[in-house]
Amino acid sequence: MDAGRLRHRIDLEERVVTRDTEGGEIVSWVLWAAAVPAEVAPASGKEMMVGGAELGQVTTRIVIRWRPGVVPTMRAIHRQTIFEEESSTIYNIVAQLPDPETGRVSITLLCNTGANNG
Repeated sequence: MDAGRLRHRIDLEERVVTRDTEGGEIVSWVLWAAAVPAEVAPASGKEMMVGGAELGQVTTRIVIRWRPGVVPTMRAIHRQTIFEEESSTIYNIVAQLPDPETGRVSITLLCNTGANNG
């Protein structure tokens, strides 16, 4: 795998569900891996109407080196600094695809963002 492709850094978070005193679910996100080298590339986008509001949704492909334990219930956070201002994008992982040759060189994460943030 060409290391030059992996010029972005993402954090991977895993979803943790706990119960409150009344039995309701509390969803929180816990850092699973920090500053993972990645290639973040938008693949497509669309606009839709939800509840009378117009929302945009972007489908993104994120490629990382293979690592055990990455599952589609996680999410990826891509933080960028542009003109000294930091912004973050939360990507919901929809599917995870191993590399086609060995299955242990890279993982392609098919993600979307815009409709919700995890």
